[in-house]
Amino acid sequence: MLALTPALLSVNNIEVIYNHVILVLKGVSLEVAKGGIVALLGGNGAGKTTTLKAISNLLRAERGEVTKGSISFAGERIDALDKVYSYFPRLKIRRDAIAGYTSGGEQQMTAIGRALMSQPKMILLDEPSLGLAPQLVEEIFAIVDRLNKAESVGFLVAEQNTNIALRYAEYGYILENGRVVMDGAAADLRTNEDVKEFYLGLSAAGRKSYRDVKHYRRRKRWLA
Repeated sequence: MLALTPALLSVNNIEVIYNHVILVLKGVSLEVAKGGIVALLGGNGAGKTTTLKAISNLLRAERGEVTKGSISFAGERIDALDKVYSYFPRLKIRRDAIAGYTSGGEQQMTAIGRALMSQPKMILLDEPSLGLAPQLVEEIFAIVDRLNKAESVGFLVAEQNTNIALRYAEYGYILENGRVVMDGAAADLRTNEDVKEFYLGLSAAGRKSYRDVKHYRRRKRWLA
């Protein structure tokens, strides 16, 4: 007799309700072993999609919630959003709101929070400061720093706000016209005179292209 493989995903007797009144799932339980393939079958309206949304923590966007039971992945509960709320307390206050109608800062928090629920090793962020007030930008990057230190999550941040990005990053690459023209430790880039003048806005001459810097030829190895 073959030994049973421990479950990677375990759904235990869950109930799901929409709009506080519509009971859709009624005591659903299932398991998926590591490396296994499990079929979830049924006709339209049977609850297949709702089950997947419950596992993926996507019910809130449709005013649904798991009211009973538990969902565990690799031995850890994933149906509870307590960890996300601890980093983003504002989301707990706004948890019944539709994400698309929240503020820009709250949408950024939601995006990071959803990524965090999958227990990632790395998160990619594209312009997290775009369109946000300076105070919110500081808040977002401070949370990124906390996640990096407390959860050991790596981040690759594409950002035009060089000043704040280099304050929180350990290493940086500068792109121009599709090529890396400079890279180095963030602390070194922050103090580099060329970077200060052309990317940190610390020169009265205004922003220029890095290609205009006289030191550019000495760094042409990045363009080879």
